[in-house]
Amino acid sequence: MITKFLIFLCLTIGLFVIGHFVDWGKGVNYFFSLGGITGVFAWHSLCRTLQSSIRSRSPKVSYYMFETGPTYFLSGAFLACVASLALFNFGLKTVSDHIALLAYYAITVYLVQIAIFEKTSPQTGSSTKPNPCANL
Repeated sequence: MITKFLIFLCLTIGLFVIGHFVDWGKGVNYFFSLGGITGVFAWHSLCRTLQSSIRSRSPKVSYYMFETGPTYFLSGAFLACVASLALFNFGLKTVSDHIALLAYYAITVYLVQIAIFEKTSPQTGSSTKPNPCANL
């Protein structure tokens, strides 16, 4: 699973580097868009790789990250926004824009996943899954 993360990470960095050096005039640079999407895939692979480690260290965090929906995309978007702000403060505006694009794609995937998660979950008002953190 870590190899998936490394492959997506290398693809993300490669697409961002290519997008930085290739200018197609006034059109949209699709290398940045594809780099953002593969960055979200890399974040997903990293979270799924670390899921068992997070579950063993903190079941409450694991429950909220993995059992209540795809909130790890939202936490990834938050981390990307913080990184983008820090890079902007250091004067790296171009890199900051690309990291903000990652946050945008992570939020988009989060909202799509929530729509799918809500559609497949029962509408009874109560959760059918037992909460492992109820007695903590």
